[in-house]
Amino acid sequence: MLMKWPAAPRRGPFSYNGGVVPKRQLVQDDTLTDSREAVVVLHEASGVIAVHKPAGLATQAVVGIDSMEARVRHLLKTRGDGAYLGVPHRLDRCVSGVMLFATTRRAARKLARQFERRQISKRYLALVQPPGSGVLPKAGDRWVDLLAKVKDEARGCIASPADPLAKEACTVVAAVWRCDAALALELEPQTGRMHQLRIQAASRAMPILGDRLYGSTQPLRGGDLPTDERQEEIALAAISIEFTEPGRPGEPNTEVRRRIVHWPWWAPPRPGADACG
Repeated sequence: MLMKWPAAPRRGPFSYNGGVVPKRQLVQDDTLTDSREAVVVLHEASGVIAVHKPAGLATQAVVGIDSMEARVRHLLKTRGDGAYLGVPHRLDRCVSGVMLFATTRRAARKLARQFERRQISKRYLALVQPPGSGVLPKAGDRWVDLLAKVKDEARGCIASPADPLAKEACTVVAAVWRCDAALALELEPQTGRMHQLRIQAASRAMPILGDRLYGSTQPLRGGDLPTDERQEEIALAAISIEFTEPGRPGEPNTEVRRRIVHWPWWAPPRPGADACG
């Protein structure tokens, strides 16, 4: 049984296209298929298309291999839209959630500038293995670490100040609810290091469910962990992204702030709250 946990502070309700996200838009992962036409479009305007990436699907891949980029390209092609598609950010293959693509070069430049200036806010939800001891995160806590890539391996680690490759990673964190087998955390990264959230949680004895690369022994869906790491799904989802819509050229008033949200299938509604509240 889930027990209510103090919710992380929010800057107001999540919104979709300027309003509350309608429940019909909260499409779960299991509605997706392997077809490249299976794209859940959450919002589209001013050269930006926001979609939901399912876990187990790469953001980008070589031609002929299924990926989120390939699916969006196929969608645009079937609609007869332009051939341009920019990829301003990525999600790990094993992570699900909200992603932005740019369908015009102007929108790509605008989004790239916002990412560079850290004007885009991303929020994640994670289910982690509860620590055996220690203080649980409370609303507003910050995780600050030095991270570095492990040489010749596709993973990172906590680094020492003496490591010339070490880079600071900062995440705002809060525990939102818990049950016997898992603790739910809301995570808002302030930096964008490789596997930042996964490393920071694991280093505090709270590996994300299903993330065996960083020490998890518990699968997300029950049963055994998959033998094929490409099919691995971990309990980490990008639940929202907030950005300034590029708007129409020459019309500054059309550059409005958007927050797009999508909850993962494994996130239960909070008692007494709307699914997007």
